[in-house]
Amino acid sequence: MNRSSPRLSWATIAILAFVISFGDGFIATSLHGAIGAIERTGSPFAYWLRSSTLMLPLYVLAVTVALVAARRWVGQSRRTPVKLAVAALLVIGITSAVGVAEVAASSTYDYHLQSRELERVHSVHSVHSHPSSTHPATLDLASGSTCSALCEAKRSTLAVHVRAVKYAAVVLLITNLVLVAFVLVFRGDRLWLRHDRIRGAHRGRHRHRAAGGVGHLAGTRTSIAS
Repeated sequence: MNRSSPRLSWATIAILAFVISFGDGFIATSLHGAIGAIERTGSPFAYWLRSSTLMLPLYVLAVTVALVAARRWVGQSRRTPVKLAVAALLVIGITSAVGVAEVAASSTYDYHLQSRELERVHSVHSVHSHPSSTHPATLDLASGSTCSALCEAKRSTLAVHVRAVKYAAVVLLITNLVLVAFVLVFRGDRLWLRHDRIRGAHRGRHRHRAAGGVGHLAGTRTSIAS
């Protein structure tokens, strides 16, 4: 890698990851509260806090990958707007993909739990419909009517989850666009750290320490002379 390439600002990465993780976590929590399984129902605040915290390392990784890719593609460019635009688009795209994956995984698990509950309810109803049979579900499957009501309920539940994930993907994309733009307004000039700026900061600290040492030595000599 070229030694003049800018270095990543870990403070900016941490801020971006934190804001996006908890912003996307709010969307995921809202979706879970609307269509989630009853078995996972609890305090929305606790769910949001727990899921957002657990997802934070993944968002740190996503932001880091996005900024490393942006540095590789436009790190040597002298046009700051181009660098910021490419970095923002990559961060938005990759973090949105992580958010959609989180929502999809949560919806998949919710659908699994809801399908089991539907099967349990269907089994109970079948027992009442066929009290003389110890295997009512088998009789239903052999009779030709199969699981018409159960399968229809599962299909409807799956369709709700698929539609919700699609809507969530759009909302996550817009949310991340707003969040990334907000952070870059304040941290855009510190998205990367150039080596000359780092060396300048080190030289400034060394000069300050040297000046302090000279002043202390001069003060000591004055006190001795007096």
